Amino acid sequence: MWADTSLIELLNIDIPIIQSPMAGAADVELAVAVCEAGGLGSLPCAMLSPEQIRDQVSQLREATDGPLNLNFFCHNAPELDVEDHTRWLSRLSKFYDEYGLDPAQAPRNAGRAGLGGRGARSRRKARARLRRMRKCSAPTSACV
Repeated sequence: MWADTSLIELLNIDIPIIQSPMAGAADVELAVAVCEAGGLGSLPCAMLSPEQIRDQVSQLREATDGPLNLNFFCHNAPELDVEDHTRWLSRLSKFYDEYGLDPAQAPRNAGRAGLGGRGARSRRKARARLRRMRKCSAPTSACV
């Protein structure tokens, strides 16, 4: 059916579809649906703790045995610019007021943890996090 089946064969999938992990928007149910349809299901792990990742992988494995992509960020988190953050809060203040939200509770970052970083300490942290992730003991594909 497909002219080039190398991706299908590499990922052990039926159709050349890779679900976008979309941290904060995708969930286990979507990944299961993609796996069951024959594509590569993906779990966005950047905003999850190791325990949450293990739980989601377990939920997925209970529902399907399809190939799975665990997606992580490998970036350096930007430094918080307090003045910039304050300006944003000021510009958004009418929406905070309209919805009865407390601007002091606004997140100061995107909440997406990267595996990488500068310096030996960051590399040690990244390696430790990867070791914890390996304990998920579920067959996974490489991040694509």
